[in-house]
Amino acid sequence: SPVTIYNTLFSLTTLEQYQTVLTAFFNDLRAKLLQQQINRGNQLIKKICSFIDEHYCDASMSLNTVASSVFISSTYLSILFKKEMGTTFTDYISRLRMERAKELLRDDNLKTYEAAERTGYGDPQYFSSCFKKYTGMTPSEYKAQYHPIKEQHA
Repeated sequence: SPVTIYNTLFSLTTLEQYQTVLTAFFNDLRAKLLQQQINRGNQLIKKICSFIDEHYCDASMSLNTVASSVFISSTYLSILFKKEMGTTFTDYISRLRMERAKELLRDDNLKTYEAAERTGYGDPQYFSSCFKKYTGMTPSEYKAQYHPIKEQHA
């Protein structure tokens, strides 16, 4: 505390003692400031991820809209996101959307274009292309794994 450091400084008699005490004090202060910065970054990432989770199905969601929602620049969001999450903003959104699409396509009654709309893809063909790139199969092929066509007996 400031009172403790103040009292300690008045009890010192040599330059080396001053140097040792002040170095320890400033190192401790630096560590506390860095921890506050980390905590602020973690809280911000939690807000960002929460916003993304709530709005991933919005086709117009972008780095800029997410940055605006938490009152930071898109450049800072991009850097912070990569640092804290270990992936880019775009890759995170794509993975989230594709994993949700896989869940949706397991529903036998849901059409591919409906899965596309519900995961933020306005264009079903673009969705299919992204889905194939992500999973290695088309949405129809993926869906067929869970809902094989039943043979009709005559």
